[in-house]
Amino acid sequence: MSRPRSTGARQWLFAAIPLLCVAALGIGAIASAQPSQTPTPPLRWAMASSSLRNISSVDAGQAARSLDRPETIVQNASPLSANPVPAGWASTGTALWRSYAQFAADVAAGAVPSYIKVAHYDNEAWPQTPEAEQRRPAYYERRFCALAHHEGLLCYLGPAKDLCNVLPQPQGDDNAQCYIDLNLAGKAARYADMIDIQAQTLEPSGARAYASFLRRTAAQARAANPDVVVLGNLSPSPGGAQLSAGRLYACADAALRYVSGFYATVNAGDGEAMVSLLRHLGG
Repeated sequence: MSRPRSTGARQWLFAAIPLLCVAALGIGAIASAQPSQTPTPPLRWAMASSSLRNISSVDAGQAARSLDRPETIVQNASPLSANPVPAGWASTGTALWRSYAQFAADVAAGAVPSYIKVAHYDNEAWPQTPEAEQRRPAYYERRFCALAHHEGLLCYLGPAKDLCNVLPQPQGDDNAQCYIDLNLAGKAARYADMIDIQAQTLEPSGARAYASFLRRTAAQARAANPDVVVLGNLSPSPGGAQLSAGRLYACADAALRYVSGFYATVNAGDGEAMVSLLRHLGG
């Protein structure tokens, strides 16, 4: 049995819409006291509950100031055992599936709890995503979002660049160029309420390379669906490389004119750099 779209999910989606109309050029709470000017929209964050714990272990107060808001989504992965949002927080509960087949099975079994408002499909070239889904990403993204919407959930997609390892790609392309040439962000955005673009492996190449990739892919996503919320994927230690807090901030700052926020992967030991970033971005 499908469940009606929850009030929390509707409110989360309606809060997302203004972000698509104004580029996120700054992170202040109020742009100006002038009545005619619009407040700067809040920066959006998404992360696993483990990432949030790694941030909070360094500075719980900063974590709450920056992340305890409805625009932040905090996720667990299937099988779902507990609400990923800390008790008393206003953040939005999200669950991640690496397989459409597993999502469909969980829905059929009634295993998606009511505190989950957003369904996140993280399809990558790894064993958790069946090969059939890897080879037809747009087809399964459409099915995933159709089922999520039928169940009253918002749909969040994040196809990885490494899908190019199993897809036919233009000769001479690396995975980043292939991702652009195959329009993987645009094809996903067509069905989604929200996408993240997994650009984090470009962070060690510098802020210009990171932001350039997000500029091009975010434009493809919004061309396919002007209402989609676009996040960049950001990490203090992408692929095991350790970025300084300054380099992490440079990447985030360069990307903010193209995305509405970030999916943050915060591994053990990354908390200090991430807290520093949150402090610099404000909130």
